[in-house]
Amino acid sequence: MKGVRSRRLGTLIVWSILRSKRQFSIPEVVDLAKKSDVSRMFVYRYCQGLNRAGYIIPTPDKGIYKLEKVTGVAPPLVDHKGEVFDPNLNPPDGVTRMWLAMCVLKQFTLKDLIQCAEVKDGQARIYLSYLSRSGFLQVVSSHQRNQEANYLLLRNTGPLPPIEIRRGSFLLDQNTKKLYEVKEKK
Repeated sequence: MKGVRSRRLGTLIVWSILRSKRQFSIPEVVDLAKKSDVSRMFVYRYCQGLNRAGYIIPTPDKGIYKLEKVTGVAPPLVDHKGEVFDPNLNPPDGVTRMWLAMCVLKQFTLKDLIQCAEVKDGQARIYLSYLSRSGFLQVVSSHQRNQEANYLLLRNTGPLPPIEIRRGSFLLDQNTKKLYEVKEKK
């Protein structure tokens, strides 16, 4: 995308256009999205994914599509193959809530994370440990008397949270499909 800085913003812009039009041609969506600096290629790929996931379908009129499935205001996240995560249908679990809170806060304490994500202390500590030992987070101020550690998000790769696999030996980044080793505790 040219001027739009994030994929999330691009999906929001295109999804808003689709919801307001209901029937459209892809070139028409490209023209409207161009006003917000969303690239033509991004619009085509996002619409291709929505089509494969059944959110938009072709009408009998050549080149015209209609919005078939509207699940809510939040745009569904799809890839060009049609794999979808729809935040309107899938209420986020604790790990997802923590990850989304980290993406918004950027720098935070354990207490901040627990309050924002509404998770238990133990779950937050374990997840923070995995993320910091695999390079997603950095501790920017360590534990001193009566002072909580501050964490800084270093690697925000997208809306889906990194998940633990192989008994905590690796984290799988669901956005990039990369594995990251979880280093031993020092």
